[in-house]
Amino acid sequence: MDLRSAIASWLLPVLLAPVRLLTIRRNRVVFLSVAGGSASEYSCNPRAVYEELADDADLEKVWLVADPAQYPALRAAGVRLARHGSVRAAVLLGTAGVVVTNGGYVNWFPFRHGQYVINTWHGGGAYKRLPFDRSDAGRRERRKQQLGSDHTSLFVSSSRSFTELVVRGSLGYHGPVLEVGMPRNDALLDPQRRAELADRARAALGIPHGTSTVLVAPTFRRDDADGNLEPLDAEGLTRALTQRFGGDWLVLWREHRLAMRASGRPGLDVGDYPDMQDLLCLADVLVTDYSSAVWDYSLLGRPCFLYVPDLARFTDRNGFYVALPDWGFPYATGNAELASQVAGFDEARYRLGVTRHHEVLGSVESGNAAEAVADVIRRHSGHDHQEGTNL
Repeated sequence: MDLRSAIASWLLPVLLAPVRLLTIRRNRVVFLSVAGGSASEYSCNPRAVYEELADDADLEKVWLVADPAQYPALRAAGVRLARHGSVRAAVLLGTAGVVVTNGGYVNWFPFRHGQYVINTWHGGGAYKRLPFDRSDAGRRERRKQQLGSDHTSLFVSSSRSFTELVVRGSLGYHGPVLEVGMPRNDALLDPQRRAELADRARAALGIPHGTSTVLVAPTFRRDDADGNLEPLDAEGLTRALTQRFGGDWLVLWREHRLAMRASGRPGLDVGDYPDMQDLLCLADVLVTDYSSAVWDYSLLGRPCFLYVPDLARFTDRNGFYVALPDWGFPYATGNAELASQVAGFDEARYRLGVTRHHEVLGSVESGNAAEAVADVIRRHSGHDHQEGTNL
């Protein structure tokens, strides 16, 4: 837990005490998808759940975002918008009957008895260890984990391993878990929908039809990487892809939202594109490292390669829930090895490995996760509580 979050968790119950006098509006549903700072946006699992409920006139729908002015379509649809950190956001959040989040706020906001907080999380599978599950995690990190568990009413899970190792294990959460998959992945399991998302991304980015794309999307590292590590050779990668699969290839770079953005690289920077699922549907190949994006992308059955030049260091400092060699994806610790993995890619063997990976982790991706979460929300909405002062 960083210092700001720690201070907030101590002060907010006092500062927001007046909000506790206001009525909890059971039909008010607050959605938020927070990745940190200006990256707070309309995306991820909360977006998929909202879109399932968008036409439900019985619900008052609220989005907390970094910049409400960016979402005129939501406002036109009758959604209430509020800026993160504002008094308006705190009041709306503190009086919501249901809160749908991908992890933001649950660790420090003083939720009230009677509020139903659904944590959809922001990654599937069970891969790299969470920060507070590392051996060097401090008291603040562990306190953050405990508050998150205490404030969550329902956890949504993508796999049985995620439930066991992350939800029950690292997070120490003992409440109900809805094992239906991640709502944002419903589209990836629907051929028509994923084609629509790919077309949307292609049009928005101005990529000509016939151009193949490789999405490079590394995870966030808490520690600075070793300066001697070999950076990804984009030009060598595209040459290898052309030799193995044919066609012309374009590299799409998507750094983690919390990482420094690099410049001057060949290809197209898609770090500001609003929704990762669109990019996954567009990409013909994914190159990542320890990111849980491999879980989402594996549902498409397309080639995925892991470029992990810091594997030994990352294993020692962070660790994994499931060892990287057991993930089912080809991995390389240098560019020459990556090119060799691409050249020798065996599609049949790869598909068998991914299928086995889903079986071992116990995938529960159903294709109707958003609908299942929406049904829970409808059950927990209804007439307002008649306690306190109406807002």
